[in-house]
Amino acid sequence: MAQWDLMQRPLAVTIVAGFLFAASFVAWLVGAALLYPTRLTDWLFTLNPAARAGFEAMGWTAGVLLLALGCGTLAASAGLRRGRRWAWWFAVTLFVVNTAGDVIALVILRDWLRNGAGVLVGLVFLLALLEPRVKAYCRG
Repeated sequence: MAQWDLMQRPLAVTIVAGFLFAASFVAWLVGAALLYPTRLTDWLFTLNPAARAGFEAMGWTAGVLLLALGCGTLAASAGLRRGRRWAWWFAVTLFVVNTAGDVIALVILRDWLRNGAGVLVGLVFLLALLEPRVKAYCRG
């Protein structure tokens, strides 16, 4: 019997895994929209015009990287729910990098609402992942 069968899954694991699951679909949607532009692409980027400029500067590579990120976050979501250590490390690394990016953007752009919220959300997820019960659950 696997270790995760013996220990009840902490609520924080379920929440973070659910967020990663949702993030997979967002990454796939945006990645596909970059590789195969449609009217939906134009509508999506009205929500964040700055992202469009950054993605277009990267060319098709941005779409491929987002599709790969979607695969990684989906795998991490499933692995985290099963208490896999690699998935815990993936999630921690992802949130550290994302939070660091938001801190840098906050310093440069001074967009306290968008980047400040990003920093706050990233820190909350990191604190949840670093909780002793979560770390103990993810030792499999």
